[in-house]
Amino acid sequence: MIVVRHGIDEVPPFSKTTAQEILGVSKKSFIIGSIAELHPIKGFSYAIEALKFISIPDFQYVIIGDGELRDVLKKETTDLGVSDKILFKGFIKDAAQYLKAFDVFLLPSLSEAFGYVLAEAGLAEIPVIATSVGGVPEIIKDGETGILVRPRQAKEIANALNALYEGKYDAKKLASNLHTYVKKEFSLDRMISETEKVLTN
Repeated sequence: MIVVRHGIDEVPPFSKTTAQEILGVSKKSFIIGSIAELHPIKGFSYAIEALKFISIPDFQYVIIGDGELRDVLKKETTDLGVSDKILFKGFIKDAAQYLKAFDVFLLPSLSEAFGYVLAEAGLAEIPVIATSVGGVPEIIKDGETGILVRPRQAKEIANALNALYEGKYDAKKLASNLHTYVKKEFSLDRMISETEKVLTN
């Protein structure tokens, strides 16, 4: 079996300041961000529940994406008393350009084939917390290129966020390691070259 990994084309992201201004987030807050369709498989209910256990004094959770669960998730934020901490931004074209607005990227999926957005976060040099499902561990090596948690575990998500904020992980190193790994293993040129080899041999 020959494995040809996905290739990702680099799209220059907005600067942190520009991205935060466009999204309308607080520059003083610790910004947690997610980009995904609002679908049950993406695990947003557990991410929202995790906010109850966060000890970060000033944070915002920004969710970019739309879908069938939008109203359900908004009700959950109200029921849990965290609606003032969450910004639902809806669908935004070329959402990866806004990644630098986040201090950490969170992917709470229950299932994930590859997690293309994780590679995008790597190119933007943003530290990542993600669930250890599907193809995610191919990109996120726990403690090296990001932080892995078990799916459906709100407290584990919260603990990882707290630890990152408190400096128990070197956020810059995680982000840098992920950037280097994505550039090496998931470049568009590498995907094209390896695909050509398969087709011509």
